[in-house]
Amino acid sequence: MFDELAQREDERYTTPPRWEALMEAVSEAACLHLFNPDHPLQTIGRFEALATRGLGGFGVVFKVRDPELDRLVALKLCMTRGPESAEGLMNEARVLAKLSHPNIVSIHEPGREGDDVFFVMEFVDGVNAHDFVRDEDPPWPEVVDVYRGAGRGLAAAHDAGIVHGDFKPSNILLDAERWPRVADFGLAQVIADHLAGEELRHRPGTLPFMAPEVLRGQAGDPLSDQWSFCVSLWQGLEHGLPYDGWTPAELLESIERGDPWVLQPAVPEAVRSVVRRGLSVDPAQRYPDMHALVAELDKLRERPGASQETSLDAPAVVPGSSKVTEARRRPFVLGLLLTGAALLGAWSVEHVPWAQPDPAETSKPQLAGCALWELPPHEPSPEVQSICRLIRDGDYKGANLLWDSVHRARFISPSTSGIEGYSHLDLALDAIIIAQTFAEEAMVIEKSTTKEEAYRVASSMAKGWANAASSTSVLHRETERAGEPPATGEPPVTLETIDRQVSEVHRRLQD
Repeated sequence: MFDELAQREDERYTTPPRWEALMEAVSEAACLHLFNPDHPLQTIGRFEALATRGLGGFGVVFKVRDPELDRLVALKLCMTRGPESAEGLMNEARVLAKLSHPNIVSIHEPGREGDDVFFVMEFVDGVNAHDFVRDEDPPWPEVVDVYRGAGRGLAAAHDAGIVHGDFKPSNILLDAERWPRVADFGLAQVIADHLAGEELRHRPGTLPFMAPEVLRGQAGDPLSDQWSFCVSLWQGLEHGLPYDGWTPAELLESIERGDPWVLQPAVPEAVRSVVRRGLSVDPAQRYPDMHALVAELDKLRERPGASQETSLDAPAVVPGSSKVTEARRRPFVLGLLLTGAALLGAWSVEHVPWAQPDPAETSKPQLAGCALWELPPHEPSPEVQSICRLIRDGDYKGANLLWDSVHRARFISPSTSGIEGYSHLDLALDAIIIAQTFAEEAMVIEKSTTKEEAYRVASSMAKGWANAASSTSVLHRETERAGEPPATGEPPVTLETIDRQVSEVHRRLQD
């Protein structure tokens, strides 16, 4: 269900060629900077771009550094249609910048890049709620607490007269402490207003989360935001959308058929009852506002016994939001395709293990660190070997960080590898080697009662990079179908071998 939803999102959008060129330039400059800190980074306005964070229908998000304030921020480049549209966006950005709340991603300032407008926002180093639920499968109280915090942010925006217009799990950003912040307030509606005359695909909102009245053509309002909030919460609790449809007509038909699907018996009916009211087809039957809805969620979490499965009600910096207790804080995979933060450019040469090889090690290949399960004879590249050694040394986070940086750059442009003929199929092979090495580490420490957290980290990263290998091989297959010329030389591995080894990683970690 999660992968299907992501596919639907991708199909809604086309990327302007200028953005594709910019993303490739950012990736190439950041990768070169990783190996040579004197190499300049690509700039957007005055900001130094470190990595591409995500891509959507109305914008592309970059992780950047503000050289004037020496801080990391996020920069969202937005679609426009000429000078009048750009000026309208700039004015709206100044209004949105006044919106301030602990559960809202702050907008610092607007700016211009060619014909496009960008918004500079608070940088949240973590995952979004969609990936959090998909990758970590948290119990229902954790999901509810994430949405309690997000609901407070949504309520504060409504109090200020701002409608979100595109609320969905991927617009809830969670930091390392699982503190939720809602992103992109008002941007979908604002951008849509300035794309007059465009096709229906530019209607604000994301289809599975759009309220029935919006599907019928009415303007969004706080009650339609409430519907989107409840669809998102339902998906987080049930691991499935309450209603399904590939078109507005199909989705409306599904909504009108009746009660949403129930998929997770462990979720209390009292929780579903709260969410069902927010999913009332008649807006007048929903909660009067988000404050009332969040208050009902608060009551659920305050009942005796409601905190037995990991309470998030520990003291927080700002009252009324959510944090995760130490026992439930888990590292998470940042490397799944375009859904996490690569820290390109943040490492100097002395931090890169393969940049300064030990002379004693250069006389022979160092393959002992890399797992090569049933793969053809293959000598991994020096950076892959070095990352494997980091994994063997137990530095899982450092290994994951470095490989995420390399993988992201090569996924966008394989030529950044500097290896002649390197293709997405080579990248899939490297990713499965990293996945197998993480998996071997997980299996070694699985039986240790003192290394449960390390096992969760290693196994999670193994599965994540196995999935990345599968997705990369699919991209290679689609490239072949499109008739693009193949890379020169013999392919390093077959697509069938990649698929088989991806399954093997998951099988061994389940045994």
